[in-house]
Amino acid sequence: MVNISARIGEKLFLSLIFYLLSSIFLLANSEVRLMGLILDEQQKELENVTIRYYYPGLNLASEVKSGKGGSWQIPLPRIGPWYLEFKKSGFETKKVFVLVSRELDPELIPKVMLHRIKGLIETADFQNRLAKADGLLEKGLWTEALISYQKLLSDYPEAFGLIYLLGLGYWKSGEYEAALDYFSQTLEKMPDFIPAILACGDAYLKLGKVDLAKYQYSQIDLNRVNDPVLCYEVGLRYLNMAYGDFSLKCLQRALQLQPNFVDAYYYLGLLYLSRGDFKSAVRILQQYLFFDCQSDRAVQVNQLIALVRIRM
Repeated sequence: MVNISARIGEKLFLSLIFYLLSSIFLLANSEVRLMGLILDEQQKELENVTIRYYYPGLNLASEVKSGKGGSWQIPLPRIGPWYLEFKKSGFETKKVFVLVSRELDPELIPKVMLHRIKGLIETADFQNRLAKADGLLEKGLWTEALISYQKLLSDYPEAFGLIYLLGLGYWKSGEYEAALDYFSQTLEKMPDFIPAILACGDAYLKLGKVDLAKYQYSQIDLNRVNDPVLCYEVGLRYLNMAYGDFSLKCLQRALQLQPNFVDAYYYLGLLYLSRGDFKSAVRILQQYLFFDCQSDRAVQVNQLIALVRIRM
């Protein structure tokens, strides 16, 4: 006679063993998680910040919101270079580069500080209406967003920060002449406002005025910039315009600020290659591999170094 209780007990035991083994396997192959805090200039925690994260060159992107106390967590499905973009109504957008590896699991980015856009009003009415206008812009409802910004500026003429947001609205709608006009007006009020300087340069590029774009980007004093992603992005702009000397300075500044910024090493190596400076190219690309020898691009960099050495 079959002992039914024994059969059930055996099945439960085997199920438990399978569950434990599966759990161990999942833990060994679990996704990498990043976590950190978001603060403003007064060290106040910021909730409900949108954090978009993406892996360059691949269709890997998603977003989360910061929670109570400004804390956030992001699940990343693979190692390698990731970019995080922090956005909140009334604040400048902040980008952060993170090199993710299994050894840094979990990696803690202790604090990300967001800066308020100057020239905005702190009242509840203004902030609520601003958030609605920003929401329309994010949804691609350009006309509605522009009308909302214009009405808000009419009601609060002292809120000159809205001029910059109007420029963004026209930029996203593809009206680059109008965008340039508003960005230029912004710089009259805030001459050192880097987002507006960049936006002016980008608008000039869209309008085919490369020399004016170059001049606009040159107004950024790299020695006063402590944002490696900003330096990197300006460096790429110069690189695309074939201004190698300016690109070189920007990429070097990005690496000075963040020594594991492998994307900056990669493009700096390509810049040296384009100049025929193979020795410097190999040196820079080897520095890339010092920080990243695991990602898909690391394989490409190894192959590139081998090809360059044949030419040397």
